[in-house]
Formats: sequence, structure tokens, C-alpha cells
Amino acid sequence: MRPPAVKNTRRLIAGLCLVLLLTVCASGGGTAVAESHRPLRFGVIPTTNVMGMLKAYSPMVLHLRRALDRPVLFGSDTDMAAHRRALHEGLYDVVVTAPHFGAAMIAEGRYAPLLRYAGELFPILVSRSDKPIHVPADLKGKTLALPSRTSLVSMGAMRWLERAGLRSGIDVTVTTAPSQNAAVLAVFNGEAAAAAAAELPYRRTSAAVREFLRTIEIPFRVPHVFILARSDMPQAEQNTLRAALRGFETSPEGRAFLTKSGLSGFTEITTADVRALSGLVEALHWIDAETGP
Repeated sequence: MRPPAVKNTRRLIAGLCLVLLLTVCASGGGTAVAESHRPLRFGVIPTTNVMGMLKAYSPMVLHLRRALDRPVLFGSDTDMAAHRRALHEGLYDVVVTAPHFGAAMIAEGRYAPLLRYAGELFPILVSRSDKPIHVPADLKGKTLALPSRTSLVSMGAMRWLERAGLRSGIDVTVTTAPSQNAAVLAVFNGEAAAAAAAELPYRRTSAAVREFLRTIEIPFRVPHVFILARSDMPQAEQNTLRAALRGFETSPEGRAFLTKSGLSGFTEITTADVRALSGLVEALHWIDAETGP
């Protein structure tokens, strides 16, 4: 199954206009490159606002621009629902996305695997240092801030509560934040007793905020973040992209990016990885059936 054509050009332009300057600067400010090579549309799952994602991923974007000798347009989405729509529409040529979203796209034949971050992804529970949450029971009668219901960290946090016998809306008040960063800020601002996030977005939260917070690991581990290419991209182009990402991994800017993000590098996406995520993909289908994708 091939990805459908992009249906909403205006949404693509809106999502990328903030970062068009990056593409122009990376290509030396001229138009010759842009005219001779179609820009590569590079998308990233929105764990914070688009400018925060651009700041975090600009080293990778600039490396790909140089390695491919091709303009690269960076884009992110307003929330998880918009991100999933973008995946279904094939909005991005290359996308960094949650592993269960990626596994679903691979299963549907919309995207093909390139690489993933090495290691495992797991949620963390964030609380204030002066009002720490140690175990699920500490959340009874309190508010837990979660990002989208379909996010991996939300799924992991809800399973953690359920296994402890806590019921959403009865024992614990669960609120939805537009992003993981927003959920963490809700704790900092005293609007929630705790929030669920992944280690990578949490590391990108301001140090001035993290100074007042503490974290514990939620026991829920899956393969790390996926990097995918549209399935209709020629195999030779996919191979070139994979090689460019491997080059980024060993470059000075790539090593700095990985160290700052708490990552060790890239690894191949295996059939075992996709199989390990099948339960979460099925859960996505159940959520979509209840609320719509």
C-alpha cells in the first residue's frame, strides 16, 4: 500500500514556514540548489513546540543537507493527532516518530524503516522535589498530567496505574496536556502532582525547571524512537539516507547531539522490534475506534 498524496498543501506550508529560513541558510542563501533538487521534507514527532523541536534537531537537519547536497525542510505538528494525520497522509519524506506509530505505519505499508535510536524507550514520572511521588498510591486523590492518550508515555503510565488498582477519574484525576513538555510544566506550575514524559523530551526541558523536579522510571520498556522513510521512496534513496544518518552518528555534531539527548547511537529496526510493539498498535486501533484517529 502506497502513501496517499498530500491532501493539504496549506497545512504543509504552515508547518514548515517557520523553518524555511534554516533551509535557505543551509543552502548558502541561494536558489540554485532549491531549484535543482526537490527539498526533503523531514518531520519530527511534537514533544514540545515546533521551535523547540527545530532547535533540538537542527544539527541533524543541517548534516543531512550537507551530506545529501539537497535542501531539507523541517516540520513538526501541533499535537499527536495532527502528527498521526501527517503520517497517514505521507506528509513527510523522512520522519522521526514514536515506535508504536512507526510500527503501525510499517504494518500499513505507508513508511519503511531506516533506523531507530539504540536502546529502549520508557516513560518517567515527574513530580516536584518538595512533593515527590514515589509509588502509584502516592497519586491517589491527586492530578496526573499526560500528553495525548495515544502517546506511548500515556499508555505506559495508565497501565502502571491500572496494575496498582488505581482508576482514572475516580482515584486519580487525569488531565491532558498538548505535549510532554506542557505536562512537565503543569507539575512545575503546581497544576498537577505528577506528569508522564519520556527521558529525551525531559532532558530538553529548561534546567531552571528541572532543578525543582524529580523523576522515577515507570516500568514499561519498548524499542526506542523510529526513523522512517516513505515507502514509495526509491530503495537507493533510502540507502543514501541511511548512510547519511550513520555519518551523522559519528560526526562531531552528531556525537554532541546524542550525548545531549542521552542516546548512544542508531541501530537497525528489526522485525522483532515491530513485533514487540504489536500490542500497542492494537491499542491505538481501539482508541481510534472510540474517539477517531
